[in-house]
Amino acid sequence: TAVIEIMAKNDKIVDIDKEISKFENVCGVYDITGTTDTIIIAKFKERNELSTFVKGLAGIPNVEDTITHIVLNTAKENFRLT
Repeated sequence: TAVIEIMAKNDKIVDIDKEISKFENVCGVYDITGTTDTIIIAKFKERNELSTFVKGLAGIPNVEDTITHIVLNTAKENFRLT
């Protein structure tokens, strides 16, 4: 699992989100407050898949920068509301 922060140029967050949402590995795309514009949660079977994905993000128009975090251990993962 990877958590990827996206910084956008020119207030193009919605356009970037739409493009990122098309990728099969992407589980969630969230616009957030703070110094980062968007957070992506994505899952990959192999590290080279993650590498290719992150390099591809740079090719999306108006993506200024990315910061990638790799999850080492998952203590809990449950996105269902009760």
